[in-house]
Amino acid sequence: TVIILHTALFNSHKNVALLANKEATAKEVLDRIQTAYEHLPDFLKGGVKEWNKKSIEFENGSKIFADATSGSSIRGKSIFLLYIDECVTGDTKVTVRNKKTGEISQVSISALYDLYK
Repeated sequence: TVIILHTALFNSHKNVALLANKEATAKEVLDRIQTAYEHLPDFLKGGVKEWNKKSIEFENGSKIFADATSGSSIRGKSIFLLYIDECVTGDTKVTVRNKKTGEISQVSISALYDLYK
């Protein structure tokens, strides 16, 4: 929350996308950012041009917006910082390559976690 807020407040014209498996989850993260902003001392707060349930736009041109993950949720947008929450499960497969043998295989996230814990 604090890193996302810092990025938007102290960098001009940067877009920050908050993506989650459900829109409500992404909006919850945006709510936490709003709470953090409200607790900042006045001298650190940047001006807010627009504040709604799915986005914030600051006077410095930076924007934070929340959306559910989909094939088109951030298509065509230039993103400086991307926050992804709860978009994979333990069953999600990733492709890995063994550096020693060169073998390429697909492994579930939970199996990969078990290998390296």
